[in-house]
Amino acid sequence: MNNLIFSFLLCLITVSGLAKSSVDNLSEQQIKTLLCHKWKLTTLEGKGKKMDIPASSPEVILHFLSNGTLQEKAGDKAYKGTWTYDHSKLTVTTVDKDGTELHTIVDISDDKLRMKTKFMGVPVIYGMQRMD
Repeated sequence: MNNLIFSFLLCLITVSGLAKSSVDNLSEQQIKTLLCHKWKLTTLEGKGKKMDIPASSPEVILHFLSNGTLQEKAGDKAYKGTWTYDHSKLTVTTVDKDGTELHTIVDISDDKLRMKTKFMGVPVIYGMQRMD
């Protein structure tokens, strides 16, 4: 019985360790370097559902520049803003036409970015594909 409990706990610890995002193992500079690219919105997740953005929808693009500026495109409209990164909280703060928004990095790699934020008060995770 003790072996069974020990095996269960070991399995639980291993799974929780594997479930951690790769973002936890990256330095502040690595995350900033990965972030500073042009990203296209490809998925939205909220209330337990995930939706792919249809190809027929207007493109939503975020371009994080290393000087702290942000270029946004939504369809044929373009906007500018600024961004900062807080490594202790894994958060990106943007200031743009929508005001100040806080985004928590869930996962980031060379080609994918997932961030959690609130849209109209509802927590959502948006997935982005690197374009450059």
